[in-house]
Amino acid sequence: MTKFGRTESRSLRITDRPVVFFDLETTSLDKVVARIVEIGAVKILPSGKRQKLELRIRPDIPIPAESTEIHGITDADVDDCPLFEAVAEKIHAFFEGCDLAGFNVVRYDIPVLCNCFKRVGLPLSLAGVSVIDTARIFHMREPRDLSAAVAFYTDRFHVGAHSAMKDTEAAIDVLFGQLEMYEDIPLDPTGLYEMIREPGTVDLGGKIGVVDGKFRFTFGKHQGEALVKVPTHYLEWTLANVDFGPDALKIVRDTLAARDAGRVE
Repeated sequence: MTKFGRTESRSLRITDRPVVFFDLETTSLDKVVARIVEIGAVKILPSGKRQKLELRIRPDIPIPAESTEIHGITDADVDDCPLFEAVAEKIHAFFEGCDLAGFNVVRYDIPVLCNCFKRVGLPLSLAGVSVIDTARIFHMREPRDLSAAVAFYTDRFHVGAHSAMKDTEAAIDVLFGQLEMYEDIPLDPTGLYEMIREPGTVDLGGKIGVVDGKFRFTFGKHQGEALVKVPTHYLEWTLANVDFGPDALKIVRDTLAARDAGRVE
């Protein structure tokens, strides 16, 4: 019997695409300028087999003292490590064709990773990717941080917080604990993604929704307005906005392309 009083185990059903759980340690909380100094990733295959990727990376900027205070990684620690551009293809290949998961990855880790790939001309497509953010599940049920989530769902302390691999493995433990505790939540990546995605939105960041068959912004001065009616300069501004993920940017680019081709109503 588990700590939740059940004899039947509920676990993640991975039947098609692998799921990559990951965590980043970086130079900054600012997603625009952040550089990766450590990545820990665990890929769970449909067979249940796990593959790991753990790397320290030398950023092309100094690591600020305030960041070192969080994760404990100094410039000296990564002095002999490769630059991101030297390992980008290896990381990209590990992530390509997989659903994504982790703790608070929607708001931070995924945008930072996508930005880093973009800098080296190796964009990461999120088309058709389901994203499982265990923080969102946790905050929907028990608003706390990762260490509290580990204690709550696994009945143990989170040792090694702010180590990329330790945090990644903790996120896996948290999700499996959530699946056991909450019998009403889906067991498949797509179902979990649909559950935690912002209601009424079509992109990972919750910036665009669909009403009456038209894409519409969910924020700002053009909130509720169909993208096809939004001024071109504003759409172009969104293309440089780090808060817009690749999926939202594709919708904006498609809208601009349709406008250029005269296909807009």
